[in-house]
Amino acid sequence: MECVNDEDYPWLDWTNSLDNRWRGYLPLHFGIGIMDVDAITNLVARGADVNEPSIIGNTALHISVKRDCASSITKFLIANNGNIESKNKYGLTPLHEAVRYFSLPNTRILLRHNANVKVEDEMGQTALDWAVHNLRRETLEEAPHLLVIARKIIEELLDWGTPHCPQLLLRAYPWYDSYTVEHAVTILSKHSLKRKCARLPYHSELLISERDLQRYKSKCLNELTRLKSVRVNSHSLYCIFSTCCTVYHVEDVKRIVWSSNILVDFPIYGSLLQATFTKNEKREELLSYGEQILSYLFLKIELYMPLLVVGKILDCINNEDLPATVTSLCKIINTPLPNLKYNIYTV
Repeated sequence: MECVNDEDYPWLDWTNSLDNRWRGYLPLHFGIGIMDVDAITNLVARGADVNEPSIIGNTALHISVKRDCASSITKFLIANNGNIESKNKYGLTPLHEAVRYFSLPNTRILLRHNANVKVEDEMGQTALDWAVHNLRRETLEEAPHLLVIARKIIEELLDWGTPHCPQLLLRAYPWYDSYTVEHAVTILSKHSLKRKCARLPYHSELLISERDLQRYKSKCLNELTRLKSVRVNSHSLYCIFSTCCTVYHVEDVKRIVWSSNILVDFPIYGSLLQATFTKNEKREELLSYGEQILSYLFLKIELYMPLLVVGKILDCINNEDLPATVTSLCKIINTPLPNLKYNIYTV
């Protein structure tokens, strides 16, 4: 990479102090604004804080996620400890901003780094609320190509576990016009149908027009057949949607799931496949650690409990409660929770 000439970029020598801001923004923010990768790299190497906010609370990530072409910068910032859960003065996280600005690549990056899909801004809006807001007639009439992007963003958010039960929708979307609601209902119906076809839990109340979605259903079933045909040893990719636990330890399966063409080869189920794999892999990691602690506690009170039984006990705990349970077990033995591979609070 070519070195940045300090004479051409005098602001590279600015520090992160408030005295060296211009209109409330720091040099790193300007570097991202003009997408100068050399300058950004140089600033971070010199110690620029990637999480230092602007005058309105925007961090470097808030700025980079607004444009598709800055997705490589988003990855760089996350790799350098960018906080994907930081909020600006309006309560917006980088995920909110990526969605609001129709940036599918950045939305995908954030979701795959465990961005919390349940976070609400100061108005009580989640990323999904903003994604539905993007379906407004006036927006899409001015730029009709955005409809495809808006739909895909909603699908991604749903695949990665955004709550979307009927009660939440009724409370959140009463002010949207019929145009917006019609598109949102179609997307939600398709999502429920694809989960039903894969024999995954789904909201039957949201599957409003299955009869009108027969063509989409055929595509789902066809793609599921292809998932079952992709085999690695005794496993197929469809095993990820099943109760099979050993599939998450097969390196070749991981490689396929995270390959660059998985979303192209499986446009309907690719994202859901990655999300399910991530969630269940996190669960397996938590269960393994919890088993060790619980077995140790049983031994301390001289109660021998087979590891299989210990595992069965913990396996009864759902995803929502498992992180808190493991954290409590850590506190009992006065041991800090280890730096797990994934953020356990987004299981």
